[in-house]
Amino acid sequence: MSFSGGNLRHSPPHPRPPPAAGSSPRSTFKAALARIPVPEQLLDGVPVIKVNTNGTLKPAFLTISEDHFTIYITSAKVKNGSSSSLSLMRPSNLVSRVRSISMGSTSGAAGSSAAAGGSGGADDSTCMSVDTFVDQNAERAIEIGSIDRIQRGQNTLRFEKARKSARVPIGSPKKITSLDSTKSFSIIFRGEQTLDLMTTDQDNRDEILDALDRILHGYKSAKKRVGNDVLLLRYIWIDVDKDKSNMINAPELGVILDRINFYMKKSLLNSSYEQFAKVIGLDRAARKKGLTFEQVVTFLHKLKRDTWIVKPVNQIWVDVFGEFMNNGKTRQRVSAQTFLDRFLKKTQGQEDATIEYVTRLFTRLNELEVANTSAQGQIEPAMRHRYITKDTFEAYLASDENSAFDPLKESFDQNNMSKPLAEYWINTSHNTYLTGDQMTSTSSVEMYMNAFYRGCRCVELDIWDGERDAQDNPVPVVKHGHTMTSKLPFADILKSIKVFLNFNPYSYPIILSLENHCSIPYQQVMADQLIMILGSRLYVPDENSLDGPLPSPERLRGMVVLKGRRPLGAAADDEAVYDSDGDESLITGGTSVVTGNYGPNNAKVSKENIKIAPQLAQLTLFHGTLFRKWEDSMNNPAHHMHSFSESKVRSLCKSRQSRPWIVYNQSHMSRTYPAGKRVDSSNY
Repeated sequence: MSFSGGNLRHSPPHPRPPPAAGSSPRSTFKAALARIPVPEQLLDGVPVIKVNTNGTLKPAFLTISEDHFTIYITSAKVKNGSSSSLSLMRPSNLVSRVRSISMGSTSGAAGSSAAAGGSGGADDSTCMSVDTFVDQNAERAIEIGSIDRIQRGQNTLRFEKARKSARVPIGSPKKITSLDSTKSFSIIFRGEQTLDLMTTDQDNRDEILDALDRILHGYKSAKKRVGNDVLLLRYIWIDVDKDKSNMINAPELGVILDRINFYMKKSLLNSSYEQFAKVIGLDRAARKKGLTFEQVVTFLHKLKRDTWIVKPVNQIWVDVFGEFMNNGKTRQRVSAQTFLDRFLKKTQGQEDATIEYVTRLFTRLNELEVANTSAQGQIEPAMRHRYITKDTFEAYLASDENSAFDPLKESFDQNNMSKPLAEYWINTSHNTYLTGDQMTSTSSVEMYMNAFYRGCRCVELDIWDGERDAQDNPVPVVKHGHTMTSKLPFADILKSIKVFLNFNPYSYPIILSLENHCSIPYQQVMADQLIMILGSRLYVPDENSLDGPLPSPERLRGMVVLKGRRPLGAAADDEAVYDSDGDESLITGGTSVVTGNYGPNNAKVSKENIKIAPQLAQLTLFHGTLFRKWEDSMNNPAHHMHSFSESKVRSLCKSRQSRPWIVYNQSHMSRTYPAGKRVDSSNY
């Protein structure tokens, strides 16, 4: 099924009854996304295939709620994501709560192997089994605000497992048995949790993702205009409003208080609820039905404020601005000039702040959707650039506008990215492929995507000789040598990097730190795969360019740069001058696991016997060399660099060698990596 030619629909907001007397204005944030057009099919439920934790596939429906704030994954079609007959499961429980029943498989229907199991090619497809749901009432929900990003392709651990368990079930429709990367996508939420889905065709997928991209963009824009209390309540509202009534009663308020770690006796909560409901004019029937979203925001804000022995905002307000104004009246608002003089300059020390900045700030703050509990109410529109109330001031204190970090220091100047690479700090990862600890965890290409989207631009690959494929070709693999961690094909990582750069073509350069343990035949395959997969994205230096300073980040935008071994003339050499990240031992329970170089059958080989294939050396920019003394290092070409372990860094600093190291780094690169004893992957 495709959305092509389908209708885009602006979902109407929920009916808005007139506000009760004494209640705060209706929330605009809750309806902010409903105006964003989405295909009608997405509101009604689109058939998709969901990849489970173990790599099995299951048919499901992808639906977005009428207000566009929630994505549902259900086993049965749900009208507008609202069915009281479905039991809700939070995304933190995305592990399957239902049993999968195998439908069998036919022989001779295995899909492509690891060579075709990457994430980027349009022809990558693997035949899979599709299991049926046992619990037809299972439902999963993801709040839009919890989504970090959406990835096209198959760059997650679940998709890797799905490709490995390729089989075709008897009687399954052909349109849902082909695991095709052009139809696949992943929703990454709450850090590193993933929801991995596949549609029936590529057009279908692209229209879904275009709609979700619009909604995510709208959410990021809308949340800038609301206070933290409104955002928090919107985030947990779906958990509590089980019957989808858009109302919260007293027992449900107790659940909300538990979620925000606010302890209150049940009797006191009930009495506070009744008192608040009467104040805003609700009769007995309306009080039993519950409060609206806006009323709950105000109730929680008043509850928080009324239960403080010393109200922090009151104390700050009085200390900075005074309890009374010059006319003797209680201070309900503060002017822009007073805010500038008494708070920004005198209290905060922001001497560079101006009245123009404050008026712009006040305008933004007065547009924030916050709980209003002051007697005076909101500032009239014509005066919003001149005054703020205590409630708005409280929202400001907890907002990004009042961040401890100087925004000027965090500003990015693209014109300053044309200097040699050695003049920049680069966010670096070590043993990037591991999903957990350093000894027993799984290796996954997903970790590279996570690292890139977190800002990392130097990642590590420990490459070893792997198996040979059906044509007897070497298959280099990435793994943590001599541990119980799993391995993955070197080519799969390159394909995931290519996918990232395809969607982020102006990214600053990605540096691949190659910890090369391979024999010459496998290194030759590595070189071929680098050229074939990365293509024009691979930076290949020439000998003449190696004589001068390093290239700049601006020049290398969208490129992949290799760190490894590039001896003089790019000829094969021994490893006598090469630095290795494996010079420390992993200490676990008194046992030392050496991570140096090994040959076949785990036989220890001398460094002098390890060669570098010329084909691979010619692709490499950074040549790792062993550190001896700074005088020698300074005389090396700029593309020579050192890698220092955590313990070596401490040793250099204690021996007062930090100053020559700083001088060295002005023209050369240094890479540091965690101590081997960090088996829990802390600081990786």
